[in-house]
Parts: sequence; structure tokens; C-alpha cells
Amino acid sequence: MERYNASRAQVLDAYGWVLFRMGKTTEAETKLREAIKISRSEKYLSHLSDALRNLNRLEEAEQFALEAKNEYRAGVRRKFKNEASKDFELASIDGRKIKLSDLKGKVVMVNFWATWCKPCIKEMPVFVKVYDKYKDQGFEILAITVDETESRPQVINFATKQKINFPVLYDEGTAKLYGVHGYPTTVFIDKQGNVRYRSLGFSIENAERDLRIIIEELMKDSTNNAPATPTQIETVKPAANPDEAIKPATNPELRNELLKKVENDSFNEQNTKWIKQAVTKYGWLGKTLVRKDGAAAAFRLVYNAEYDREFQNQSLVLLEKAVKDGEAPATQLAQLIDRTRNLDKKPQVYGTLLVFAGGKLIVLPIEDEANVDKRRATMGLEPFAAYVEKMRKKYINH
Repeated sequence: MERYNASRAQVLDAYGWVLFRMGKTTEAETKLREAIKISRSEKYLSHLSDALRNLNRLEEAEQFALEAKNEYRAGVRRKFKNEASKDFELASIDGRKIKLSDLKGKVVMVNFWATWCKPCIKEMPVFVKVYDKYKDQGFEILAITVDETESRPQVINFATKQKINFPVLYDEGTAKLYGVHGYPTTVFIDKQGNVRYRSLGFSIENAERDLRIIIEELMKDSTNNAPATPTQIETVKPAANPDEAIKPATNPELRNELLKKVENDSFNEQNTKWIKQAVTKYGWLGKTLVRKDGAAAAFRLVYNAEYDREFQNQSLVLLEKAVKDGEAPATQLAQLIDRTRNLDKKPQVYGTLLVFAGGKLIVLPIEDEANVDKRRATMGLEPFAAYVEKMRKKYINH
């Protein structure tokens, strides 16, 4: 059944796209919408966005374009791994000795290439462009050539002609160390020294986009300079509360770990596994256990636990009970309900999700929008119009 549905979505999208190219945009929209009902892939969402833009329904087109962009990024993230890297020290073409472990604290891209490899030659200009953008933000490229020793003059000549602005190193067994069997092979290593992504080959169509996503995601894991998540602009931030000084956490070690986890906005698969283990052990991490700031940090980790949707949905039940017990604010429950519904491709209930795109705020679809203020009031949220205006002033007029 799953294979049938995938094939049907593919046929509907292809048919819709042909209709669009023939200028039959209204008919195309119908088929493209049928396709995304089955599968909201990046390609299908992009096609529908193009059709809507052609129909001059720009705001709706922007929403689907943004969802397509997010889906593509999520697809790249799903390929991430977490393996220990293997240290090496190699000579560069300019005579320096460069050791991988000396670069800890940076995101490092290790590329295995050769002058006789045509795809390797094609990808180098892309690497130069990307390196120029990120080199001052804690990013490094190590291009390890596997050319034979007698070909080293060709390597130097190529690097000079291409104006390669990152270290080019001579291989001394590192390709074998990393199990490289084809070229080009590219390995991404995070700031902690772990291998997070690996690819073989080169596709000019998506090369630069993929590189930017991988680099930005790995920087997001461990820096405060990460781009904001487009799905939601504002979440509850842990804030110190002087009134709590007389109410110490019953588990101060857990509270400190929670605050540490969110201080760099490190919402990754590793932290999702960690918060899942903590919630499984203690239940919902409320204010009595970890104080309000620790509880707010726990909420942010669960809110961003999109790597484990089953756990995120189970947390809704725990959070609802915590709200009834006075261990968590109802505003958090409203936010998590909207978040999970959005990830399930359903309209939000409380209107907590706003998107900043194209220089303006876009409200994601709301179920029964006419009564949203009544629902917001039950959760301690301000009127929707006031919330939108506050966000507009904060993010657009700031």
C-alpha cells in the first residue's frame, strides 16, 4: 500500500507539473494538491508553490515554499550520524603540518579528491565559494589529495589556478583510515570532533545548498550564532526568577544539565535522546524538580524533539498532567500542541506559530480561527491580534 501511494503521488505530481508547464495552472493546482495529500515531499511542495505563485496567491505560495525548504533541510538532517573521528596529521602543499585534533572547536569538512577525478574538479569552485562565506564563523576545509607523489606538482598547479583558499594536504594513508573507496568523498566533523555526515560523489544541482545546510546545522549544534528555526519565532526561554531562590530544585544536578543543554540552542538528535531518557526516568521535568528555569529548558528540548515524534507526542500527555498539577504553565501546553500539529501537517489550535519570511510575518493555518481567542484565553495567552502585533514590532520593526 505504501509503495502504491508513493507511486500515485509521483504520477499526480508529474501530471500536475505538465499541466502547469502547459499553462493550465488551475487544473495543475488540483493535481498538485492531491499529490501533497499523499506525500509532502520537498519537490511536490515546491511545484505547488510555483503554481500558486503563478495564480498570484503569493502568501499561500510563500507558505508552501517555506515548508518545502524546511522539508529539504530536515531530509539532510536525517542523514546525520554520530561517530568518533580518527585523528591525523598531514603536510600541506605550502609546507605546513596540519593536525585534525588541533581544529577541535571548528566544524571541519574533510574532502578526499584527486586531479584525475572529474567530479572532484567540478566541486572545487563550490567549495571555494562556501569557504569564503563560513571561514570566519568557525568553519574549515581540509582537501586531502590522493594523487601519487609524482603528481604533486600538478596538485600545486591546480590549487593555484583554482585559487583554492583552504588547506590542501597530501594523503599518507588517511583515505584508508576513513574507509574511502570512491572519489570525491566528503566527511563533516563537528566541533566536538565527531563524524556527523558523509557523502560520496558530487551533484552540481544541490551541492551548494547541501553544503550550506550541513555547515549551518553543525554550527547550530554548538553555537549561539545559529539561524533561527523558521517554524516558530518565539518559544519560552529559561529565565532566572529571584522569587525561586527560596525554592531550590530537588534535583539541582539535573537542572544544571538542562540549562547547559539549551544555552547554545543545541536542539539535535543527541539531546533528544537525552531528554527522552530523563523524562522516562523522572516523568515531566517540572518546577519542583528542576525549578522554573530548568523546567522551561526541559520544555524547549521536548518542543524541538522532532527527531523522535513518538516521544514528542507522548510528552503531550505528561505535560497536560503537569499543567493540572501546577508544575508547568498552560502556555507551554498550547505551544507544544501547535508544534506537534504543525509537524503532523495539521492546522494549529492556539495560533502560537508565526513564520518570518520575505520580510513579513505569516500566520500558519489555524483551526476554527474565529474562536482562537477563546481558546487562547483558556491557556493564559493574550489575544491573537495583540500577539501578532507584538511579534511584528519585535521582528520586523525592530
